[in-house]
Amino acid sequence: MNSDCEREETCSLRSFSVRDDVYVVHLPEGSKSFGTRMFASYETRRPEDLEQYGIAQFIRGCQFSSSRNALGIVEKNLDITRPFYGATIVFRHPEWVIDGLNRDPIDWGYESRPDMRHFHYRWNSIPGSFEKATARYFGKERPTRPELYVRDLPGTSFHLPEYDSAKNISLRFRTCIYKERDVPRDVPAEQLGFAKPIQCFEWASSFVFNHETGSFESPKAIDPICL
Repeated sequence: MNSDCEREETCSLRSFSVRDDVYVVHLPEGSKSFGTRMFASYETRRPEDLEQYGIAQFIRGCQFSSSRNALGIVEKNLDITRPFYGATIVFRHPEWVIDGLNRDPIDWGYESRPDMRHFHYRWNSIPGSFEKATARYFGKERPTRPELYVRDLPGTSFHLPEYDSAKNISLRFRTCIYKERDVPRDVPAEQLGFAKPIQCFEWASSFVFNHETGSFESPKAIDPICL
């Protein structure tokens, strides 16, 4: 809750929250994949105040594959890619960077929309819900309540027993809300201090397969291959 708003001149912002949870997908062959989903939402006093704020996210870590060879040695490889800043890169961020699909930190889409930075933000026709079936894009339909949210699904981890290989995730995130007017529209990925955030929350997505025990673990530390 934004209880100390006068000093920062943010009294039109009522609250900002980040929710993350683990989900499991049961695959037809009986195995499972694991992922994390995050929803960052904010509420203002009036619907017309929503565009005064925006959400940006920072990321550190990587996604990688692992396998055990004929000698029983576990090998790790950085062979997973992701879209980042308008290009496709190896999914590895050894230092904190802006987690951006394009160069506008608060534009939550693949393509920048200079005419509407909140085009890809969502609202839901059911209060408090994040369900996809009842979600609406701000750029296509204006909300009836002063609430917007963004979501992130960094991917899933899974194990292929026939090859004793796995896809692993070892990521940390920092999700922040800003005054929209303070955030430049074109920011290099390494420029973390582009504006002063109103509030930030940290969360993680960590699923690393242990080939000795045959199960996924969620270590708090980022895997060394990412760094």
